[in-house]
Amino acid sequence: SDLQNTAEVSFLYNSTLVGEGGAVPYSWSVTTGSLPAGLQLNAAAGTISGTPQQVGTAAVVFTLTDKSARSVTKQCSINVQPAIAISTASLSGGSTGNAYSGGITVSGGVSPYVYSTTGGSLPPGLAIDGATGKITGSPISAGSFAFTVQVTDNLGAQVTKSLSITVAQGLTIPNCPAPVGSVGQSYNAPLVAQGGTTPYAWTVSSGN
Repeated sequence: SDLQNTAEVSFLYNSTLVGEGGAVPYSWSVTTGSLPAGLQLNAAAGTISGTPQQVGTAAVVFTLTDKSARSVTKQCSINVQPAIAISTASLSGGSTGNAYSGGITVSGGVSPYVYSTTGGSLPPGLAIDGATGKITGSPISAGSFAFTVQVTDNLGAQVTKSLSITVAQGLTIPNCPAPVGSVGQSYNAPLVAQGGTTPYAWTVSSGN
């Protein structure tokens, strides 16, 4: 038997039992237990196909009968996993010029997974790791960026989800204060900040 023993809810399953010896044609049957709900056995071809409906493991004894009415049995199991799903509800925001770290979380399906984006675009400066679903980098443009994430599992099942990342303008000091001071004269010059979130608080971090 070359039966594929792992299946997934809502994902098309197709696997073929293989017999050896005896006299063809063969006839296949289930003599003990039952196939997972949603799957059927083609008695002549030995093909099991359909779309599993419930999570669980089915232990099944198959009987192979040949043209001469000789028969043999074999016990197999089919393990049905939950359907793959993207459980990430939303992604945290970032800011330009600062390192970003986020990621896509998956439930169900069969690992390993492959992650990609299929529509829209990640914020410029960010990239998704195809093996882990981690989104990293340093955004270079402010704005709201919508995109579609696709995850493919080891059986070939796929799921997509629309997500977005909002990038704020990072906090910067564009220029030093002006004008230049003169000895013995009153001095007054404003410090200017851009981006970030007001109110601002200013300190001298080094020097006098």
